[in-house]
Amino acid sequence: YWNTAYHHGAFLHTTIRRPFFLQFEDEGGVLPVHSVGLLTSGRLFLEVGELSYSATVANGSSIIAEDGTNVLDPTNEVDPNKNKALGLHVSFAPSSFRGWALGLSYYASRVAGIGPLVAPAISPLLDVSQTILAADLTMVDGPWEFLAEYYRISDKDKLGGKTINTQLSYIQLGREFAELVTPYARVEQLSVDEDGADPYLVALGAADKRIETAGVRVRIGEQSVMKLEGRFVHDDGVDSHQEYGAQWAFTF
Repeated sequence: YWNTAYHHGAFLHTTIRRPFFLQFEDEGGVLPVHSVGLLTSGRLFLEVGELSYSATVANGSSIIAEDGTNVLDPTNEVDPNKNKALGLHVSFAPSSFRGWALGLSYYASRVAGIGPLVAPAISPLLDVSQTILAADLTMVDGPWEFLAEYYRISDKDKLGGKTINTQLSYIQLGREFAELVTPYARVEQLSVDEDGADPYLVALGAADKRIETAGVRVRIGEQSVMKLEGRFVHDDGVDSHQEYGAQWAFTF
């Protein structure tokens, strides 16, 4: 939901940042949020509600070393292997529950390491078969905003044959008062399966992480907003700290 509803639009979303696991690939994100390929989509207006659907066939992502760290590469120019990524999404907005929508997604791809990778990559021959299942439940109506997404990444190591699962999720709630001020809160989390190490996530430096965010968004006219927020960041076994941020976002 988040990636298609907002993508680059900081003015559009309530918080300062995207959920950390949905950050862009070159900013530490662990999910493929860009792709080059073919996309088809449509909508059906039914008596019981609106059904939206989309399907995509695209170049799969790779993992490369860039500026001393490993990042996902959308492979814009050439597909490094013959296996194309396949993505499907369907969403239903019932007529009887105004503003609510439920979506389901499926994504399958093959992700390989290209060129020498830097630590903490387990193997320079990184090669996984990846499946991502996702669900989103949203309600955006009037002053209220409720967003929730869940992802389950299953990576099968084509070299070792083991499948590792990872859970990613966030829940966000906000309410606008007097069409001016919107207090909001969000909890986001990444939980790695303890039954082994996922070479995909290890290469990207991802581990168990939880962020709790609270803030306020203030309208400054029709085309400008100011956001102030605080975050409690818990990196499992590494660090726990607080962050504070401010953002001025505008459109024209």
